[in-house]
Amino acid sequence: MKKLMIACAALLLSATTFAQTDSTKMRSENEMQKENKMKKDCVMMKDGVMMQMKDGKATAMSSSVTMSNGTVVMPDGTVTKQDGSKMTLKEGDSMDMKGNLKMMDSNQDHKVK
Repeated sequence: MKKLMIACAALLLSATTFAQTDSTKMRSENEMQKENKMKKDCVMMKDGVMMQMKDGKATAMSSSVTMSNGTVVMPDGTVTKQDGSKMTLKEGDSMDMKGNLKMMDSNQDHKVK
């Protein structure tokens, strides 16, 4: 009877260990996914300064950046789309390197010329 109790206790402890390993693995995969999202290359207006994210590092833009769709973003936040229309990025707005614009607040007024 004593051996049976010890075997059950050992089984319970090993099952708990496997459950912890799986949850730790899942947590680390989720953290990696979040980190990869943060590392996306883009340009964004932050604190009134155009910043360029590249490989997870943000630097102030010193020259214009041309996106893959032909959109050009200037260091002052002016965006010239391929069709010639212009707009100015506001605080929190960002654009990925494909030229997809993400506005921080869709209710903001963006200047389109």
